Amino acid sequence: MRENWWKWGVTLLSATLVLSLGCQRETRPAGMPELHPVALTFTQDGTPLAGATVRLVPQDTSNTWYSGGHTDERGIAVIQTDRKYPGVPAGTYKVTVSKLEMPAPASADLSPLDAPPGGSTYDLVPSEYAHPDKTPLQLTVTAGENQQEFDLGAAVRIERKGPPAL
Repeated sequence: MRENWWKWGVTLLSATLVLSLGCQRETRPAGMPELHPVALTFTQDGTPLAGATVRLVPQDTSNTWYSGGHTDERGIAVIQTDRKYPGVPAGTYKVTVSKLEMPAPASADLSPLDAPPGGSTYDLVPSEYAHPDKTPLQLTVTAGENQQEFDLGAAVRIERKGPPAL
């Protein structure tokens, strides 16, 4: 009987240790500045722009941290820094937005002779918004909550020429 209690005690202690280590907050990288919450809302043709990629490009060249995110079905992107830390360092940013429509992959059930030809790739946001040097969108991040809405105008579907950019 005592052996069973001892085994249960060791098991319980081990489980508690594993859970407590797994629940600890991950430490941020050395030199990462304080981050401030940023939620951006994007619409196009008056409807939420879901599935877009958003990137904040710092105007201060000493800020080398990557900040970005993706819009949800409501067109909202909650921005993270370094792909996993919620928030963004204070500063002024150019905001880039892009969304692609890619051809569906060929079915694995089709032989190469039966497969449909490769489709085209389309930009679903005007290309000016995808380039930091062309985008008119800007954001200033300050201490506290940061929220801003951007309307990208009319919906577009512009065929890309050449191979898709990665």
